[in-house]
Amino acid sequence: MTTLFTTRFVELVLATGEVAEKLGIAAINLSTGEVVADLDAATLLHIGRFEEGLTGDGARKVRVHLFDEIPLVRVPNAAGGDAVAASDIGNFVYLAANGAATTATTTSLFGRVWGLTDANTRVLVQPLITMGPPGPEGPPGP
Repeated sequence: MTTLFTTRFVELVLATGEVAEKLGIAAINLSTGEVVADLDAATLLHIGRFEEGLTGDGARKVRVHLFDEIPLVRVPNAAGGDAVAASDIGNFVYLAANGAATTATTTSLFGRVWGLTDANTRVLVQPLITMGPPGPEGPPGP
């Protein structure tokens, strides 16, 4: 497993009927893995701004400029019922003993899913170690 790249952009499926306005806030609906316009819902992960305006048909991808650059690694996808699917985009994924990304929660937490490649046989993952705020900065207190 090696770092594939760092990116400030992703292309994800825009949900059917969603209207992406250029520079509008983009969010991943964690229950579907599709991108939606900024809405107030508990299932949304706000990720950046739309690079273009278009109306979603459930298949067409929209380009999103992320709020921050993210590192991604490409790992094999698990087989069978524990395989990562497009509907898992934006959610956490786990790492099986063989190094494959899996949705099986009985394995180690690995990171966040950002996409699938190579006919869904590989998963683009932002490793957990790279997420979240940095630790405390500055000298320790008295």
